[in-house]
Amino acid sequence: MELNDNFIYRSDSKGQYDTNLNILKPGNVFPSNEVRGRNRVYRYCKKLYSGEYAKNKKIIALVNNKETEIPYRVLSMNQFKLIVNKMFSLMFQNEISIKTGDVERDKTVVSLAERTNWFNSIGRAIKMVETCGDAFLKTYINGVSPVSPLNCFKVVHPSDINTTLAFVLYEYLTNEEETKYTHMRVEIHTKGFIYEKVFHYSGDGKSGVLGESVDYEYRGRLISKDWTITETDIEDACCIQHLGVDIEADGVYGSSPLLDIQNIVFMLEARVSSEYHVIANHENPLLIMGQEMFMPDEKTGGYKLREVNGKFIVKNAGDNSSPEYVTWDGKLDNSSELREDLMDYLYELSEMCKPFMTGEYTGNISEETLNNTIKSAIDKANRHVTEMWSAIRESLYVLCRLNDIDVSIQEINIEFNIGRTDDDKVVSEIAETYIKNNIFSIGTILEKYHGYTSAQAKAEIEKIIAEKRLLNGLEKEEESYETD
Repeated sequence: MELNDNFIYRSDSKGQYDTNLNILKPGNVFPSNEVRGRNRVYRYCKKLYSGEYAKNKKIIALVNNKETEIPYRVLSMNQFKLIVNKMFSLMFQNEISIKTGDVERDKTVVSLAERTNWFNSIGRAIKMVETCGDAFLKTYINGVSPVSPLNCFKVVHPSDINTTLAFVLYEYLTNEEETKYTHMRVEIHTKGFIYEKVFHYSGDGKSGVLGESVDYEYRGRLISKDWTITETDIEDACCIQHLGVDIEADGVYGSSPLLDIQNIVFMLEARVSSEYHVIANHENPLLIMGQEMFMPDEKTGGYKLREVNGKFIVKNAGDNSSPEYVTWDGKLDNSSELREDLMDYLYELSEMCKPFMTGEYTGNISEETLNNTIKSAIDKANRHVTEMWSAIRESLYVLCRLNDIDVSIQEINIEFNIGRTDDDKVVSEIAETYIKNNIFSIGTILEKYHGYTSAQAKAEIEKIIAEKRLLNGLEKEEESYETD
């Protein structure tokens, strides 16, 4: 499947978003044209990450001024997977801090996140976003599950496509032999409610026709054909969140960062593959020998080597010539320079600078120097986190509410510490210096180095003052007791 075909299909359907649930009526083709178009691009992006795109791929060369496929295999470099994994490492190399404006509640929320494996689930979803451009989170009482964009879409407001009315999560179900799809399970998530139903389905798992709804036993529970409804008691958030990066112009879905660099990667692979095959074709050098080393062949009328048992060549006594090999000089300077230029373009387009991609920085480099060295990669990571931050915060908020933790979404602050950061001891020393010399206030220190919001910092300072007053009161009582 060619990418151009995907984008022709995508461009034909782009913007035709679902604004109602009519697609779930029996007899309709599911999913919609727009979703099918996007899903084709998602599948292609997954192939870029896995390296499957290079399977049986042949080099394209100019033959008689025409681009022609020649019978040489392309060597896969899979820069796509490298870039996704590097970005993931940059985002998660440091601990993610969570603040809610209350120290004891902070401990409870962090403990919940750790117990439900929330951090790892967020990481898996972000890796999916870096590959496909989109991902979804399904938040429930026991944790969070990343959901592929191939299995979920938005229902948007017809007058304002940036307003999401519902999320539709769908799952294709097979028969007992797992030989074909027979049913499709659907979850519709709105604020406060989850609606679930199972339909008959006829299709290939990419596109098909919905039948009538049925009563269906799913993982030990019965789903009613008349909708099974679950009330979440969370009136201001859904249990599904959408994460996206490089958001498209209309703001509804994201786009894969891999698509911006694919042509450069393909050119690099073609260049490296061409060099490899050129060198491989010159592994058997040409042998040149003097005429005296040949003798007439009576059978063919031509000449044959003066050799014994295929191992020794008989040389005449007066023959001064010796066999010699003509070898290829192996000069690929122009090709090498072009490859280096392509790598520079790759670093530039991916925003992943060479020192970060190759790890070329060495020695005991300071935090500030390292962060400046890989600044473009850090900037990209921060931008992507900013685009996903609201959805990540909403997921944690829903998780807290489902576990009876009293917190508002505005009170939650999540800080991704991207890049090399100072350790706690260094931060403590810096904070003490700033406060003693009246450079920064305690509130500013809490915001700058500990991820507090202004309101949270104010609340923490008030708590410090209250505890200090309490401590001073206890000390005075002790002094009074000793005097008596």
